[in-house]
Amino acid sequence: MARSAKSLLAVTALLLLLAPALGVAAAYKWVDQDGVTHYGSQPPTGQPSQEIKPPPPPPSGTGQAAQQFNSQVDAVDKRLKDRNKQEQEAARKAQKQRTQADNCRKAREQLHLLQTRNRIQVSAGGTVHTMTTEERATTVDKLQRYLDKNCAAQ
Repeated sequence: MARSAKSLLAVTALLLLLAPALGVAAAYKWVDQDGVTHYGSQPPTGQPSQEIKPPPPPPSGTGQAAQQFNSQVDAVDKRLKDRNKQEQEAARKAQKQRTQADNCRKAREQLHLLQTRNRIQVSAGGTVHTMTTEERATTVDKLQRYLDKNCAAQ
């Protein structure tokens, strides 16, 4: 088929597809004596032709379907965001629990050292000194209160 015939066929097919939008009621197809297929808006005179009805217009509910689809997409997006937020919150809580457990372990170790060793040396400001009985008792009391308040369940 020649290039111009292909172009003509493509344009005609496009017009047929756009016919409902253009308000065209029908189109006609016929084959001439040379075997060439023609399309037109009027039937030829003296030749048999076939009426080609345009496709029906899209259903009027298309806008509603698009709205419904968009609302479903929005709902999925919201569920994903909610799930992501819940996962982040769970990860934050788990990290907080790990930190709390580590702090409780360290407090228990320090308390054990204070209760079992006779002499405790501490470094403060670059100088090392031995804890007095009063310092030891104050530190033991602080550690015990911390453990009672924060580590009772562990």
